[in-house]
Amino acid sequence: MLSARVYVYGAAPQIGYGTPYKFHFSLNKAIGPGNSIRITYPKGYTSQTASCEVDGVVGPASKTLVLHNKRVFVCEKIAKNLLNEALVMTQVRSPSFSGVQRGFTIEILQGNSPVVLHRLSFNGDIYIAPGTPTFSVTPNVLFKSAYATYKFTILLANRVDSNGALFLNFTSDWNLYSSNCKIRAGGIRLQESNTVFSFF
Repeated sequence: MLSARVYVYGAAPQIGYGTPYKFHFSLNKAIGPGNSIRITYPKGYTSQTASCEVDGVVGPASKTLVLHNKRVFVCEKIAKNLLNEALVMTQVRSPSFSGVQRGFTIEILQGNSPVVLHRLSFNGDIYIAPGTPTFSVTPNVLFKSAYATYKFTILLANRVDSNGALFLNFTSDWNLYSSNCKIRAGGIRLQESNTVFSFF
């Protein structure tokens, strides 16, 4: 029976960071040494320098080829029989978004050719959690209905690229008005409503 699974090999994956993944797969019949393994990650993963290490291989590690879309990798010409196998992929960057990552594929290739001997597709269900930022806020005035300056100190858990935005959501007790809300430093206002203020 053909089967495959993947799990995180080490610390929990974070948005935009590389985390080792360990793949296990089983074939219904052993195939000889000298064949290759091609692994396809879901969209969002990327690498320029991925590396694979197959359990039980004696001698130099297999060369890892990174294909043009940067999320398909070939462990070339494995120097052992393949049947019930485990391999670790490293230096592959996680997507720039959180959620459950599904759609992994393992293919056994004949030698170094594109001929597929076995193909195993499986969900994987790797969960990448959104980061929890830490922050503090310091007002300069605490009087009712007063004009106040608030200093927000925010430390993000994950990297945010230049297209990202930060939304400050206030409770319904607050009213924010465009003419009154000014950013003194640290960003440019994108939009506002009565209770939501966003900037980058």
